[in-house]
Amino acid sequence: MTSLESILLTLSLSFLCANGDEGGSSSSSSSYFQFPSTGGSLDPDKIMLDPAIRDWVLVPILVVMFLQGVIRTYVSILLKDPRKTELKTLQSTAQLQRSKRLR
Repeated sequence: MTSLESILLTLSLSFLCANGDEGGSSSSSSSYFQFPSTGGSLDPDKIMLDPAIRDWVLVPILVVMFLQGVIRTYVSILLKDPRKTELKTLQSTAQLQRSKRLR
């Protein structure tokens, strides 16, 4: 029994005890928490991932997320209005800053 199965079994038994069914012999609740037999021992620290799921689900999601980030970056660069400061305003602000330092 894996650790996930044991956790779920513990939770189901505590739920049944809280509802007054201490034996856990209720057919509706016990059939809800039955686990399929695995036919062998599984390591609870390893997660098995079907290659078809990886190829047809996870890889397209990763590609879409990467392209979304790239497109968002370039769209924000294209939409950003470049700041054009005039020489007069730049000179006046620099002069104001110098005068503040002298005070």
